[in-house]
Amino acid sequence: MYMVEVAVATRQQSLRWHSIRPQVMVGNQAYPMHPTPLMTNRFEALIPVPPDKNLVIYRYKFDFDYNAFGDPRSDSAMSQDYTLKIVDEAK
Repeated sequence: MYMVEVAVATRQQSLRWHSIRPQVMVGNQAYPMHPTPLMTNRFEALIPVPPDKNLVIYRYKFDFDYNAFGDPRSDSAMSQDYTLKIVDEAK
């Protein structure tokens, strides 16, 4: 298991910050993220890496609500792909 973190920054004034539901996507598998202690815009999660792998490609997905005319609406955003490379320095 490896820890990944993300900081959310946006200029969207209508975003409802309390509604952000971040996830880490590894392939088709989603792992929920949790708020980082003492921070308001950072989230963290553990992602599994099989023992026979030294590379994992992942991305972040954010589901959120935003203020609109009438009731709030839902939307989502995806990050670019990131690569976690595990290096064995014992060699």
